[in-house]
Amino acid sequence: MKIITVPNPILIRKSEPITNFDSKLENFCQNLSKTLTDTKNGIGLAAPQAGKNWRIFTIALPGKKPQIFINPKITYHSKEKKYFQLRNNNHQEPFLEGCLSIPKTYGTVRRWPKIEVSWQDQNTKKQEAVFTNLKAIVFQHEYDHLKGILFTQRVFEQRGQLYPAYPTIFFGSEENSVIILKKLISLPYLKIIAVVTQPPRPKGRKRILTPTPVAQFAQKYHLTILTPQKLNQEIINYFNKGKKPKLAVLAAYGKIIPQKLIDIFPWGIINIHPSLLPQFRGPTPVEATLLSGQKETGVSIFIIDFQIDHGPLLTQTKEKIRRHDSQESLSKRLFNLGAETLADILPQYLSKQITPTPQNHRKATFTKLLNRDDGYIKYGTLKKAINQGGPEAIEIERKIRAYYPWPGTFTKIKTQKLKNSKTQKRMKILKAHLENKKLVLDQIQLEGKKPAAWNR
Repeated sequence: MKIITVPNPILIRKSEPITNFDSKLENFCQNLSKTLTDTKNGIGLAAPQAGKNWRIFTIALPGKKPQIFINPKITYHSKEKKYFQLRNNNHQEPFLEGCLSIPKTYGTVRRWPKIEVSWQDQNTKKQEAVFTNLKAIVFQHEYDHLKGILFTQRVFEQRGQLYPAYPTIFFGSEENSVIILKKLISLPYLKIIAVVTQPPRPKGRKRILTPTPVAQFAQKYHLTILTPQKLNQEIINYFNKGKKPKLAVLAAYGKIIPQKLIDIFPWGIINIHPSLLPQFRGPTPVEATLLSGQKETGVSIFIIDFQIDHGPLLTQTKEKIRRHDSQESLSKRLFNLGAETLADILPQYLSKQITPTPQNHRKATFTKLLNRDDGYIKYGTLKKAINQGGPEAIEIERKIRAYYPWPGTFTKIKTQKLKNSKTQKRMKILKAHLENKKLVLDQIQLEGKKPAAWNR
């Protein structure tokens, strides 16, 4: 009898009760017990692991003969689940669960230390017993198999420790990317083996070469930092050396990932995108959401492919847009939401309990890269919005929020330079609101001056 290993659909399917107690069942039970005994190091084996969707498992504790459980039930359990401890040379060590269907993988799982159970034997007779400690742990592990739950899912759900953890690469560059990276390093079943971020860029008036926020955060946590100018064969070769990554997570990285790089990750590259895809694909989804006056947005978690924001979805979570949301406030909220959603969805994805769903590509809309000139507002249009209101006032107010803090909105106003001459100066519009359908400027910044209240 061959033991089935992941990934296989039968391992995540609920088993059916046994109703026919015949010679076929008897032979299966004998083969199941023999297969367990032949493994030498196994102490439990469930029917789904042998390819049958039946409610049967066998347990063979060290030094004991295999015992068959048909249609088992847990009828009572102790109040709290706990980590089982092993005594080793006068000190306690956590018991690491393993599974014959997930070779070379172990983890800590909280289980009830005491359970009361019932089951049927091969003569259909009902049996009852109380199990504690190791037998209780093994019974619950095998009982989970009959529910289509692998022990790794329990590790993920309980934030337990998995050995070895999934080697993971993180791609990100912006301040909001740090929110996702923080969440990832808190998940004990992932091991961040490298962070890929944009190279340092000149910043500020003195044009000092400055690492990205992600690089600065990664440095504090002593993570390996990679800053390639291009995602070429050199970076692919780097990942293929030594401990190969199984998974990657991407959040606001700023470069398109080539297919050759995508292909090295068995679990793919998961992207956190701040819009409800397929709406607002591309580099500026939050800005486009605010500009278009949406009442609701959300975050999409999907597996990337060779096209921009085109891959199949794992999940989406919706979020209401607040009246005074700017690009800054809404982006931060969406990435926090994305971090929590990702932590919720990863256990199911890594346990093969989620099938990625294709997007409806016919409904796709796209956003564009922005530059500073996109924030320009003609002074005449601005003045009309302030004095008369109307559609222009609504559009400008949205634009001010959508483009804050970058690229920002500005106009050009004439100022007195000398006695008989005037010049134009840039005036940034930092904050504004609508009042009686008219635009009210709250804070501006004249070129070369500090932010101030608008008093015209």
